Amino acid sequence: GYIIIGDRINANNSTSLLILQINQLGTEIAKTSFTLGNANDTTSLHGVDLIINSVNEIKATALIDTTTQNLWVGTFNVSDLSYEPTCSFRYSSAGPNPKMLKSMALDASGKITFGLSTGITQGKGRVVRVPSCQGSQETGAGVDYIANQLCESLSGFAMVGTTTRNGNGDIFLARLDNDGILQDSDILVYSNPEDLEEGNSTINSNEQGLSILQTADNGFLLGGSTLNSSSGESDILLIKTDFFGNKIWVSRFGDQNDERALVAVI
Repeated sequence: GYIIIGDRINANNSTSLLILQINQLGTEIAKTSFTLGNANDTTSLHGVDLIINSVNEIKATALIDTTTQNLWVGTFNVSDLSYEPTCSFRYSSAGPNPKMLKSMALDASGKITFGLSTGITQGKGRVVRVPSCQGSQETGAGVDYIANQLCESLSGFAMVGTTTRNGNGDIFLARLDNDGILQDSDILVYSNPEDLEEGNSTINSNEQGLSILQTADNGFLLGGSTLNSSSGESDILLIKTDFFGNKIWVSRFGDQNDERALVAVI
């Protein structure tokens, strides 16, 4: 069946991490919720992503609503969703306003890799690898813009996000090796190109890079949004690139409403 991670809003307005197991017909098999404190604790824990390792453990990542020690990695048993505290820990992101990305990966030794972004406007995207049962960071690097999603790639990882270095928002792609080190300078994939025009006026674009997927040819499919100045709303923007970030095609989808591309699967 399926295992789902999310949030549960409690009576005291705190949020607990929720894990739900269902069969292939959608029937509930088991569920559990987890909070860092007791029943009166209002510290919220938001479930972000999960992955299952080779010994049938669920590795889950979550965001803690505090200013320090604000990321959490937890372990649960697949069979009954019981919590395993010896392999669960907080992780300090060493930056303000962290956002944990939906981007977990496991290497052959069971070490956990995930992505995060810190800062509000001009922040840092980072890849972090930690041992499965410890809180110490082993490797990690960053790119100096807001990162929104990470995926595994042919040479390690790739990260998509938004930069405002040219004024309006632009979409960037960063390729990283297996240790999370930036392989080359970040690639400005989309910045108000001339191939998106309406009538005689080019769109005054303000883009966001929101999702990334490695394609079968080892290139990338990037999803996001672009501002449609004629109606003041955002449209979905899809960009296909090769492995090196060179654009192959760009497509836009939308109407007078507000659209964004958040997740892609293959």
